[in-house]
Amino acid sequence: MMNIGKKLISYRQHNRLSQEELALKMHVSRQTISNWETGRTYPDIQSLLLLAELYHVTVDDLVKEDVKKMEDKLTQLKIRWLMIGIATSIILNYLAFASIRWIPIGIACMLVGTFTTIGVIMIYFYVKLTRSLQLRTFK
Repeated sequence: MMNIGKKLISYRQHNRLSQEELALKMHVSRQTISNWETGRTYPDIQSLLLLAELYHVTVDDLVKEDVKKMEDKLTQLKIRWLMIGIATSIILNYLAFASIRWIPIGIACMLVGTFTTIGVIMIYFYVKLTRSLQLRTFK
């Protein structure tokens, strides 16, 4: 469950509101409130603004930690795809070298050059991304 669900429960209970009472104030169903609190769905921006106003907090107070989690997931996905791309580039390079036996050497060299360039670009972005995250290896 995302942190916003826990925060919504806490703010609602602090204001001594039931899910039904909050739903009436928000002009949504009680089920919608329940879905937000359990993390099944996420409030849209209008609902976040209304919740922030209702609870006398900022939208940032409601979503700040969730945004960080979303950014972390996106970064992990980028790293995963870069690693897949690098591995694919290495495999394609190997196949391009092996293809010298079957295709003209000029075409094989262009394939090797293309796949090497793609691999180097992906490695550059991987290094840039890991440096921005300040990832360190153990010595």
